[in-house]
Amino acid sequence: MESPILGSAASFAENIQGKQQPEVERHVKPDDAAPHSPPTSRLLEGNSEGRSEESLRNGDFVLQSKHKIFLSHSGAQKDFVDLLCDDLEKHHRFPFFDQRSSSLPKGERFPNMILKAAQECQLAIVVVSEEYFLSKWPMIELHAFVQARLTSNTKMKILPLFYGLSVQEFGNNERRARWFDTWEEWAMTDLRINIQEWKESFKVLASFNGIEYNRGFSRIGAYLKTVVSNICKEVGPDIKWDDSHVQGRLSICQAIQERIKQIQSANKSEVCVIGFYGVGGIGKTTICKTLCNELLQEFEGKVSHVELGSESSTKLLKGVLKDLTNTSQELLQQLNEGECKYLLHKDTCKRRTFLAVDNVWDDSLSMEGAKMYLQTPFHEKSVVMVTSRSLETLTSLGISVSDCFEMPKLEHEDAKALFLYHATHGKQFSDYEDQRSIRKCVSLCYFSNGDQGSCHYLPLALKALGVQLSCIGDKPSQWLKILPKVKSFNYFEEEHNPVFSILRSSFDRLQPIDQCLFMDVIMYKPMRRPDIGNLDLSQWLSCVYNEDHEEIESRLWRLKAKGLLEYVDMNSQTIRVHDLYREFAKLESQGKLDKSANFGTRKWVWYEDAHPAELELTPFYGCWQNLTRIATMKKSWPSWHIDRNLEGIEWRYCSNVVVLKLDGLKKLQGDLNLAALKCLRSLDLVDITALDSLEGLQDLRNLTYFRWVQDFNSVTQKPCTCKGKLPSSLKVLQLCVGVLWLRPDIFDNCTNLSKLELYNCAADSLDFSNCLSLQSVVLCSLRSLRTFTGLFTTVSRLQVSCCEELVEIPGLSYLVSLKELHLYGNHRLLKLLDLQRLTKLQVLSIHEMKLLGLGLGSLRQLRKLECTKWPTPTKIPNFSGFEQLQVVDFSGSKVTSLEGVFTGSLSALRCLILRDCTSLRRLPDLSDLRSLEELDLGNSGISLQDEDIRMLAALPLLQPVVVGIRRDSRLDVVKRKVLKWVGASEDQYYQHPPESWLSWTKWEERNLRSLPLEVRSMGW
Repeated sequence: MESPILGSAASFAENIQGKQQPEVERHVKPDDAAPHSPPTSRLLEGNSEGRSEESLRNGDFVLQSKHKIFLSHSGAQKDFVDLLCDDLEKHHRFPFFDQRSSSLPKGERFPNMILKAAQECQLAIVVVSEEYFLSKWPMIELHAFVQARLTSNTKMKILPLFYGLSVQEFGNNERRARWFDTWEEWAMTDLRINIQEWKESFKVLASFNGIEYNRGFSRIGAYLKTVVSNICKEVGPDIKWDDSHVQGRLSICQAIQERIKQIQSANKSEVCVIGFYGVGGIGKTTICKTLCNELLQEFEGKVSHVELGSESSTKLLKGVLKDLTNTSQELLQQLNEGECKYLLHKDTCKRRTFLAVDNVWDDSLSMEGAKMYLQTPFHEKSVVMVTSRSLETLTSLGISVSDCFEMPKLEHEDAKALFLYHATHGKQFSDYEDQRSIRKCVSLCYFSNGDQGSCHYLPLALKALGVQLSCIGDKPSQWLKILPKVKSFNYFEEEHNPVFSILRSSFDRLQPIDQCLFMDVIMYKPMRRPDIGNLDLSQWLSCVYNEDHEEIESRLWRLKAKGLLEYVDMNSQTIRVHDLYREFAKLESQGKLDKSANFGTRKWVWYEDAHPAELELTPFYGCWQNLTRIATMKKSWPSWHIDRNLEGIEWRYCSNVVVLKLDGLKKLQGDLNLAALKCLRSLDLVDITALDSLEGLQDLRNLTYFRWVQDFNSVTQKPCTCKGKLPSSLKVLQLCVGVLWLRPDIFDNCTNLSKLELYNCAADSLDFSNCLSLQSVVLCSLRSLRTFTGLFTTVSRLQVSCCEELVEIPGLSYLVSLKELHLYGNHRLLKLLDLQRLTKLQVLSIHEMKLLGLGLGSLRQLRKLECTKWPTPTKIPNFSGFEQLQVVDFSGSKVTSLEGVFTGSLSALRCLILRDCTSLRRLPDLSDLRSLEELDLGNSGISLQDEDIRMLAALPLLQPVVVGIRRDSRLDVVKRKVLKWVGASEDQYYQHPPESWLSWTKWEERNLRSLPLEVRSMGW
């Protein structure tokens, strides 16, 4: 070749030297072109075709396939060439070799077939030997190579293999002269032989660098390995998975290869093990196959893709052995799984390989299969890629988190191309309206993966949508009309949804209880309401499943490990789900995924703007035995919400229901009796405003969670009553119903009630004497409530707000377990609070009340103190020794002096808010607050002196101080600069600045004017 072909010599197929070739009858035919010359040196097997002059003249041929490699040899080296051909075929290179029926089919005339293959090949292998240049046919082939290279196939390369002759012997002039003489003898009787052209062809061959067999190769196997290695670098494989339809494959493969190089550079002497994860349908398997194609030449054909679970483990293992080793197919068929594992361990350490272990699940069988491959002693330059639907599965296999990555995302243009490939076979559109319609179609396949701001296109959805729309027509305007009907990606209502059936494989692997948990956190959990208390999701799940919070959290983490949840943080009560799984849960709850299932097999139902007609049917066995979840809700106003009710439902047929959710049924009237729901554990009524009464709750002995809420501002027409008492099983109660009147004895049976929240209801008085387990109480905007009694020392959180008629909180000073106390808007509550005994209090929040009295100095466990809009504050004690105090907020209070309040040991205080303290003239001494980070002096009456600036500048953690009237100005006390916030974009410029200074990205600044200076005048 024009440039040397380099290769490494290593041991290869140790049994080759001792391999016995089968005895065959060899026929030596005289060369009819030169009757007096020595017989041809090409020996043919008895069952091989002869190459006759007659057949050459006739010229009839059928070339079955184009061969990239041509093996040109004399018969004397047939055994070596046979071994070479075998090895190339193991590397998926199928050369033209006259001993293969695939090259010269039986019964066909061969001369022109040989010449055509010689002229069209990409790489011509010439096995150099004495016999080669003394045989007519090899020389005809050589001449064909060179002529094609000069005319039609200029990129052809020629690789001489100096196997029968050394390079020195090849260059011997006397030997060459003997060859030339022989050619001249042939030319006398064969006018087609042009001696000068043949000599030129010979010179061309001599100009190519080749590979010589010499003493450096200890055995023939090492030489073969070097030859095969170099050939594989020059010529790609003949068998590859067709990836022509894979859009964006180059950029995605490049991104993955860059990740591989990063790991390899950090672990130069180790096998590179890399993990990729992503939701089902994102293209993990497709990219594994495409990557195998991309890496074929780099790894000299030793690449393999194994999709766990697609076939038996033994069959998969044999496929890997076939791809990565030189084990014959005949031998593989005889091996059992244990023998296959032995061969895998024995052979893969000898050469670089690429293995993609795809589709690893978190079940024991799949994990065991993946670990078997990962524990294989691969060559140190090998790469093992593992894919799964979740990061946790990869890390549980021992793959480092830093070596695991999300699947690269499909770019918009690639997504559009993939959609059009399936919708129109790649037809392009230039019309603006067509382009607009296509964008709308493609956007249907754009999903959030649960992380804020993180979205991606789903290849599987793009394919399914394209295929279905292609059946409608090839005009984008037609697609747009039916787009609302194909949101479920099953326009033709096939039995198995082409997209969501992929996700079902994950869902069906779950235990029934975990399937319910998955559906609950997505579909059936109570929704957050901005106007009432926060939803405690873990508490609701604990009520529904009768399990403690730790077990619930453990189950949720297992769902995340299986890839069904994207994010779990029960501290913040946050669970994020991929849009596709959210849609799957919705369609599953609506019974749209399994068309073959009848209503009697359904476990959950979800009616959205639809009448629950199936629930009005009579079940065959007298009960919907599998049904455990019911939800019906409105988002629009279809006619059945006005004209029809739920009177057609016999609730006794739903006796196994555990969760019932009725939302937005504002025309639901009369009496709603749920006494027949004996298994009910969670009852969630939202915006049910027209009921006369709610009955039967006292009979629900399993009910642990009950929420009935409506908008604070909803218009009410008539009062509603909750007949009977609440059941003893109840643990969580949240009521926000403006028409609901609460009787004093409603809580008589609630011995297990731990969380109580009452908003906007009506009651004269409330008695909690039997609520022995009560821990959290919220009483907000309760009309007519003058007093309540019976709170036990178990209460740890108490909020009483906007109860206009309330005149006292009996027994407050005895709630010694109280950790949080929130009081605001109770304007008739005038008695000073005695806090001396509440030594466990951590949060004290009082707003617009004259209540703070005795005992503030004894609250040494306090973490947060909020006394806002304090009209007539008493003397505030020194907070020295409040080691836990982190936040103090006196905003809007009439305090005139804070001198001495913050001196001493306050090691935890990080936030001090004095905003709107207009009566405060001097900044107190804050020099001891070494942990202070945030200070808000906005719109206060404070005038800053030069010594105040120096004091604040000495605080090591202090961020720029809030000054001025609005929150968009801050004072950098170190640089003595006043900063004004500038929005990151034009849209944000007129919005409120972020609360935290750390969130500021842009600001303007100006020098601080001369001091003293009022804080209010410092703003821009």
